[in-house]
Amino acid sequence: MITKAPRYTDIAGIGFGPAQLAFAYALAVAGLSRRAVFFEARDRFEWHPGMLLPDTTMQVNFTKDLVTPRRPTHPASFVNYLHEHGRLSAFMNLKTMFPSRAEFTQYFRWAADRVPCAVHYDRPIERVSWDATKEQFLVTSGDETWRARHIVTGLGLKPKVPSGAAMSSRVWHSEELLPQIHRLDPKRLSRIMVVGSGQSAAEVARYLVQQYPHATVTSMLQSYGFAPSDDSPFVNRIFDPEAVDDFYAASPKTRQDVLRMHANTNHSVVDIELIDELARMEYEQRFSPDPRFVVRNLTSLVSTETRGDTVEVGMKDLRTGRLEHETVDAVVMATGYRPAAPAALFDDPDSIFADVHDGMPEIDRLYRARLHDHISGSVWIHGSDETVHGLSSSLLSNIAVRGGEIAEALGGILRSAPIPEAAVVSA
Repeated sequence: MITKAPRYTDIAGIGFGPAQLAFAYALAVAGLSRRAVFFEARDRFEWHPGMLLPDTTMQVNFTKDLVTPRRPTHPASFVNYLHEHGRLSAFMNLKTMFPSRAEFTQYFRWAADRVPCAVHYDRPIERVSWDATKEQFLVTSGDETWRARHIVTGLGLKPKVPSGAAMSSRVWHSEELLPQIHRLDPKRLSRIMVVGSGQSAAEVARYLVQQYPHATVTSMLQSYGFAPSDDSPFVNRIFDPEAVDDFYAASPKTRQDVLRMHANTNHSVVDIELIDELARMEYEQRFSPDPRFVVRNLTSLVSTETRGDTVEVGMKDLRTGRLEHETVDAVVMATGYRPAAPAALFDDPDSIFADVHDGMPEIDRLYRARLHDHISGSVWIHGSDETVHGLSSSLLSNIAVRGGEIAEALGGILRSAPIPEAAVVSA
């Protein structure tokens, strides 16, 4: 294989989801667009395409878009997107702050198409290493290598599944719901199980009941029932940019207490309107000799075993401890996500990062990883563990502010150590 000669950029952005898109616009504001190159494994901008279900709306206010919290008049705002598409008045007439998820995805794609930075799609990064001789990182994708002094990762979240779940052509995470279920003959789907108790699990259950009229959908919950999310005004301040400072400055015990007390803002909770809809649906099914929506609470998943076109699901009744089995046609694991492990990108991460736990390097308030003294470059991480920056760390709430903070910090570094103009990347 012929390997191309390395190219250079000041900033290599690995991953290009919403957080990196907001960061790219912050770079533009800082005058640094031509100093960065982004690499994305997908062949175009996507945001949870497997969960673009009908009738699903955003759970954050539309003003928490890519730019508005930092630059309310920026042309990449959601309001300007609506204006350019001739939908602003119609949207205003809806009297809502929460657009559909499909429309916000269209907004992200519109912004990605206009971003003034170089973005290389269909470029999964295989490894990142440190070249001590050149004092640069080597970023490798296939036969292409880039040199960079600074790395910014935005790897997003990875699906989380119970230890007993054996994923297969009939058992998938909700992240893959639409492409996977569309492969199957809907007439041959008569029993579908959804595992999980959060917003995604509730949305999946509603979608399956609505779209597969001949199927019985069972929701398996470890809890007693779907619990409502707390999105009240005072509690919602925990997602404000200022709350990141409060959380980061707090003691380890206070951080743990805050995460515990306010877990019901984001973890294993559901919008109350959707809970009411599912409750009515389940109640009406009680009159039917063949109910199509069943809630199986206080039950935990033990195992899944795919046998041809069916799946045998092993379950534990948490009331009695009894093990039970049920055969279904498909299982959807709507069991949440975990932070990606940025350190896994790097060859010999222990020689680069000063401290790593479960693939997550230690990072400071401005999202910069602590590196060993001999590494003169820098690594910055979007979507850090919430134990460091709080509950908003993996959500959309603060991506505009966070991207601006990283861009400003990198700007200070780059302005103090400019590179030759010949090495600057053109967008």
